[in-house]
Amino acid sequence: MSETKSLPRVLCVDDEVNILKSLQRTLMSPSWELMFADSGAKALEIMGQLQVDVIVSDMKMPGMTGAELLEQVAQSYPNSYRILLSGYADNNSLMAAINQGKIQRYLQKPWSNEELKICVQDGLEQVRLQRQNKLLQQQLIIANKQLKSASLKLEEQVNQRTAQLRASLLQMRQEQAACLTIMFDMLSSIPNYQTGFAQNVSDLCLNLATRLKLSKSDIEFCGQAGLLHEIGYVRLAPEVLAKAFTPMQPLEHKDFLQHVLHGKQVLSASKGLNPVALMIYHQYESYSGSGHPEHLLAANIPIGSRILAVARDYWAWLMGRRSSEAVTPGDAFQRMNEQAKKLYDPDILRELRKIAFHVGSALQADPKQGIALRQLAPGMVLKFALYDNNKQMLLPEGHVFTAQSVKDIQTLGRDMNPPLLILVHSPTHDAVKVELSQAELDKALVTPDFN
Repeated sequence: MSETKSLPRVLCVDDEVNILKSLQRTLMSPSWELMFADSGAKALEIMGQLQVDVIVSDMKMPGMTGAELLEQVAQSYPNSYRILLSGYADNNSLMAAINQGKIQRYLQKPWSNEELKICVQDGLEQVRLQRQNKLLQQQLIIANKQLKSASLKLEEQVNQRTAQLRASLLQMRQEQAACLTIMFDMLSSIPNYQTGFAQNVSDLCLNLATRLKLSKSDIEFCGQAGLLHEIGYVRLAPEVLAKAFTPMQPLEHKDFLQHVLHGKQVLSASKGLNPVALMIYHQYESYSGSGHPEHLLAANIPIGSRILAVARDYWAWLMGRRSSEAVTPGDAFQRMNEQAKKLYDPDILRELRKIAFHVGSALQADPKQGIALRQLAPGMVLKFALYDNNKQMLLPEGHVFTAQSVKDIQTLGRDMNPPLLILVHSPTHDAVKVELSQAELDKALVTPDFN
């Protein structure tokens, strides 16, 4: 026989021709292909060649009983549905035959034609469901393998993309750091500019932003804004710039304030510094809404700008930009507190009140010019690039002083006017804090009424 049909197959086995013809009449159907064998051996031969879905076998046959046939079928073709026909009346013999052949259905002779059809249909349905289940399981295995492969591929792509983004972020940060360095060097090249002032403002901005629990990026932006808050000086007219480090008249101050617009324009070249540019642009807004340049009120002023205003003015008092007379940290705080209702965010002033005000080593030696030449020692690290009066770099940022470089700089700087501005990192010259007593601060702080 050749396998030409896709219909399920039903194999009937009996040694009596009349029984086979009776089964043919009963089970003939367009829904399945009907096949016949007159012995167990013939049935096994057929099943060895073709897939049989349901086998219906008589129990009592010469040579090989139905139970023995179905037992072999169960072993070799477990997916075939097995039905046994028997005329045995002995229950013990019947149970033994059922167990031996692992029979799934049993019908007593003479059988009911309708019942036999139902048994065959049930068997075919069970085989179909088993086959479908097996197919679905195979498809599921394939799908899981494909999903795993896709997941690994996606994970690889994600890892590659993450690595690319990290590399891009690192490159952006490096470019941003280089941009900051270049801009600060530009600012440092201005005659008489106090780089120590910018560093002190930056440190205090970082401290205040941290205490106010700003995000990590905003804290970093605040520090950068403090460092570059006067970058617009590089575009000021010489006659305006000449008054930048001394008390000014109102008209002079108006021209001077244009530096925030210049600073915003300078920083706009780097997209990563846009938040910094915004903080610098609004640093002269007043908390009462009467400030420059857009008259923003209270919380409408960027938080970084409000922090910068407090840090900038505090250090301006300490380093002689607001007054020619010596001003102590307590005096500086008190004078700012008197303007709290008009100029400053009271929450930021309260944080300033709580902390030890950062007074760097430059203020310890000389409020305007950094450490003295005689204080230089081997092992100190230069905070910022060192320039001569002709704006030529003498030493780069990060230079570690040796005995020879200390001697060279001391010799070179001895006759310079104005003197060299030297800011260094060292155990004795780095961010010295001046602690104010709580009583002094309480006396200085007069909490304004904002109602």
